Amino acid sequence: MNSKDVAIGKVAYFIYYCPSPKFPGGEFNLSNYEVLKGTVAEQKDNSIVMETEEYGLLELKNTPLFKDYDEADNYRKHLTFI
Repeated sequence: MNSKDVAIGKVAYFIYYCPSPKFPGGEFNLSNYEVLKGTVAEQKDNSIVMETEEYGLLELKNTPLFKDYDEADNYRKHLTFI
């Protein structure tokens, strides 16, 4: 799903970095990334604002959006770190 084409009010899923002390390794541990569901609240020139139940409003930059949870979770599972 292209984030530039998403209308305000549309529901989408995305990957969000949520560090946790129970998962050491910080950004290099996939357990620290969650799939979140949000509603597009605003589109800006280089970002998109998503409203989530867990974290409220989040401004996302360079974050792919997905149509369903499974698609987003599959993407999360295949993240690689260079």
